Amino acid sequence: MTAITDAQWERALVIIGQVAQKQGFGTTPQRLNDSPGDHDEAFHSVGDDGRITLGTAKHTVLGLDVGCHLTAAAKARGHL
Repeated sequence: MTAITDAQWERALVIIGQVAQKQGFGTTPQRLNDSPGDHDEAFHSVGDDGRITLGTAKHTVLGLDVGCHLTAAAKARGHL
């Protein structure tokens, strides 16, 4: 599999932003690196510290970091 090309990059961000918004993330990414052939962006959750990252250079990587969301029963037990 190849990386997302520069020509495809902005469209990829729009698509990820649309999906992210449905899950409570902002649609405008934080641009961490935006060089020809080397891009890194992060979409941040509106309500917590969640983050979706998308990066591309030699390969494309999609990452997701979310907080711990325990069930009521787990909270009552005091552990996972």
